Amino acid sequence: MKRLRAQARGLGLACVVFAVSLISSISDGQTVIYTRANAPSAPAVEQMPLRDAVTKDDVTWRFQKAVPVGRFVNGDFYVVGPATVVEIQPAPLWGDEVKDVTDYEKERRKTEELIRNGTVLNPPAANALTNFDSRSRNFTANGRVRPPIELKPGDVLVSSVSEATPHAVSGGTSPIKSVSLLTCLREPVPADAFRPSYGDRSQTIYLARNLHRERLLNLPVPAGAPDYRALARDYSTPWLEIHYYGVSATRSQRPYGRANCQAGVEACLSLLLDYPAEEKEPLLIGYVQYGIDLYGLVKNGHPGWIGDGGWGAGRKWPMVFAGLMLDRPEMTRVSREFPATVLAEDHQVYYDDCWTGAGVCFAFDNKNGSKRADGWGAYEHWHPSRWDSAHGQYYRCDMTGSTWVGQALIIHMLRAEKAWDGAAFLDYCDRWMYEPDPGFGTWGKQGEGYRAWPWFKEMWEKYRTNPPTPSPSGEGPWPTDGWKRKNPPKDSDSVAVAIGPCRELRVRGEPFFPLMMWAETPKRIPLAKALGMNTIAEGNFLSAELDNAVSNKEFLDEAAKAGLYGIFGADMRVAGHPNLLGWIHVDEPDRVLGRPASEWRRLFPGFEMMLFTPDQRVPKVCPPQEIVSTAWAWMKKVGPTRPVFLTLGGQMLPGEGSLDQEVKDKEFPAYLPYCDFVSCAVYPLTAGHAAGRTSAVASALAHLRKMAGPDKPLFAWVEAGPRVTGVVRHAQDIRAARQQGVRNFLGTTTGPAPTALQVRAEAWMAVIAGASALGYRGFEGFADMSLDPAVEAELKRINGQIARLAREILAPASSRTVRMVMDGAIPCHWKATEEHGVLTLFCQSLDESGRGAAEIFVSGLRQGAVVEVVDEGRTLSAQEEKFTDAFAPLGEHIYRIRF
Repeated sequence: MKRLRAQARGLGLACVVFAVSLISSISDGQTVIYTRANAPSAPAVEQMPLRDAVTKDDVTWRFQKAVPVGRFVNGDFYVVGPATVVEIQPAPLWGDEVKDVTDYEKERRKTEELIRNGTVLNPPAANALTNFDSRSRNFTANGRVRPPIELKPGDVLVSSVSEATPHAVSGGTSPIKSVSLLTCLREPVPADAFRPSYGDRSQTIYLARNLHRERLLNLPVPAGAPDYRALARDYSTPWLEIHYYGVSATRSQRPYGRANCQAGVEACLSLLLDYPAEEKEPLLIGYVQYGIDLYGLVKNGHPGWIGDGGWGAGRKWPMVFAGLMLDRPEMTRVSREFPATVLAEDHQVYYDDCWTGAGVCFAFDNKNGSKRADGWGAYEHWHPSRWDSAHGQYYRCDMTGSTWVGQALIIHMLRAEKAWDGAAFLDYCDRWMYEPDPGFGTWGKQGEGYRAWPWFKEMWEKYRTNPPTPSPSGEGPWPTDGWKRKNPPKDSDSVAVAIGPCRELRVRGEPFFPLMMWAETPKRIPLAKALGMNTIAEGNFLSAELDNAVSNKEFLDEAAKAGLYGIFGADMRVAGHPNLLGWIHVDEPDRVLGRPASEWRRLFPGFEMMLFTPDQRVPKVCPPQEIVSTAWAWMKKVGPTRPVFLTLGGQMLPGEGSLDQEVKDKEFPAYLPYCDFVSCAVYPLTAGHAAGRTSAVASALAHLRKMAGPDKPLFAWVEAGPRVTGVVRHAQDIRAARQQGVRNFLGTTTGPAPTALQVRAEAWMAVIAGASALGYRGFEGFADMSLDPAVEAELKRINGQIARLAREILAPASSRTVRMVMDGAIPCHWKATEEHGVLTLFCQSLDESGRGAAEIFVSGLRQGAVVEVVDEGRTLSAQEEKFTDAFAPLGEHIYRIRF
């Protein structure tokens, strides 16, 4: 090395001049554009200037002795190693040297962990914890270094400059003003060499002479075009991608995905506009360098950048762009070559059935979600009334789509669709621009670019379908309708259903009595089948954050294998399914009545978008029925022949709940136009409705009939198990529960369980009171359950009986005069149907305390006529127009009389 220094001193003025050319790409005030025509050669190490210190931006490194120093085309320094750094300014401060300790640090950091102006040697190709400044979130003291620091070829030293007042980044702050990089090479490189990625220990060198600048355009500059000089300044400094969430972002960097994507679009747009080549060159160099840095990280194992709403965007395109400009196919194939690397634009869009009718969807993070986060999975297959979190839609509208479309426009303008290798993303961006805005949005609206882009609309309309770059293969423009679903579901693909003249459901033209289990997991399907049920109601409306969550398509597929139908929520994935019997609204939507709108959003996150206004200080007013009216319109559009089921809460009943009767009389009837079948969730045994009187099931249906009128079909829920509590379903509630230390979201049973007699009484009570379908509660939640053997046997008996008698239950009401009177004025009720000369009577005592005798009067009944007591193996002999029988408490008998 002494000999090298002597040789360098001997070169005199010539060495100084050469050193200037190495350390600057500016000659006579003009930017040097390196091409193959003026490509510089790599100097010999003997020709390199010897420096005992170098300064880049705000950082100075001083060496133990003078070392050969060069500069990359982007302005960053390198040394030919080995070399030892003995001083850094501003100096790294550790422990007691840090004087401005914050309250945050006093609570979370040990004294020995404190640091300012941190330096890292060879940062890992990962989203690691930061060790630049102990005020940062996600901080670790591990891995920090300070002089003396020995550098060998392959090393890179990253030194930061802390600032007294951290600057804002999305979701927090960063205390890092700037970072500077010092690379140690094995040998000198030409002056047009890009700095190797700080994540690439093999130090792959790319050369500016190989940039295909002819691929850039010189389009007319639109009004409001970005400030390309400011962008060049920002990209002239490193944008570190080794710490997520902006915890060590510099003032020049755009760590948040939307801002990162915005900057990348503006940079690339500027490079395609009619500016002098020498003015575009610094921006081109800076942006390609960013792509090289990213690719070096990915190539060396970086896990990528999860979408997390809007955080991850903007990292894929710089790599693809750099690959296009340098003609390095391996860089453009980053998605294909590194499938384990998460790139937001690949993971947050996917082809699926969207509730709007589109065929490509957005996910908050990725379609599979995360087991440990709220609302991260797919959600657009659900109608908004079923969203369990507003997160996805907020980030779809405000933090992604409006800047993604700028990225897509650049890709189309350069005809780089093949290089991009992400058709779903391009089609999704077309959906954003061409699909009529369906509402349920926030600040950003479909059909618009980012609000800070006055130039975007003009450029999109001018170049989206008329790209200025010829297609390499002569193809026409990328189709604008790829976002549309090519084969939308057909209602006719589902089983044929209709509502008959007797308010009965007909399946394939035959009367059908739905016997439903309210279930949220396919694990219940074998039990439902064994108990004689024929339908699963509700399905699974969770996001993907729980292990037991499955798609409703999978759920209904499993039900179909067992020969069961499904009545599911507004989910596009089950539209047109052969076994979709009907739709069902959110459970008890009237829970919002009498509550402020803020609680509406908590109870039903779908209300979040319905109540949204761009200025949140101005409350939006919508009727409480809007969550069902919008869902009704969607259901009847997507599956018009599917009946829609609605369950109102027990507070509908007079005397139940805290609502004034005047409010009930006004609000509850307003729900009824938005359903075909309606029920009331009255649970006297497990929830204490009607002071625990079982007869409340009958009075609830009578109240519903009065409110709904004579033509609307009714159904009822029967208590078949103990009350299930503690089931945490909505994503936002799961997050809150986790914060409170709750770990069981599967549900537990509380309170008494109905007896077999009570289950039977409620079921037949509902049938006699006019229900055309029954559903059983007590099976919700996800925990494994065991059923009382007596109740299990009774459910099998009840369901078998109802299934066999369905035609008679659903037959036309008899025109005969029928009346039932019990001794001692014991309350009772009855139902009479008649078809083909067969009268069927369903009679029940509503008394819970004792036995009683009943006289049942039937006009036209002859003396001595045989009255068959169905399923009891006995007959009665009629008197003139009447017969008598005994009834146990809540007991029922079914009679068949032939005329």
